[in-house]
Amino acid sequence: KHESTIELGNESQAWDDIDGDGAKELIFNRNNWYGFAKPKADGPWDFTAISTENGKYQRYFHGNGSGDINGDGTIGIDDALMLMRYAIGTEGLTDEQAARADLNGDGAVDVFDALLALRAALNGEQPPCIKPQNTEGKTEA
Repeated sequence: KHESTIELGNESQAWDDIDGDGAKELIFNRNNWYGFAKPKADGPWDFTAISTENGKYQRYFHGNGSGDINGDGTIGIDDALMLMRYAIGTEGLTDEQAARADLNGDGAVDVFDALLALRAALNGEQPPCIKPQNTEGKTEA
């Protein structure tokens, strides 16, 4: 039995490779910060904030969308198309896919999320929910 981290926010956390190192991290918000925790073998995982401090990142905040809907490790055109099809009602999402889908953090999966995924796929621009904004790299256990 191992303690992973203390005090999680969000109604549903995400488990995805947010920093591109090939290993998955736990993505969530905590104390008005949005970020992730990397697994480690001993003691609580360190939380790294990737946002500026913002009151919207409260306990019941929704958006944890990493944008990688199909789980292949990247945000691609196929992810944007899956979101667009979901938004217009022609395709469903699994619970795991839905947890990655709210890219703008507004609590809904819609055409705006599909457009953000498309921008990420074409321009490499990270969606607002995971775009690193905290240049100081606030990290705490």
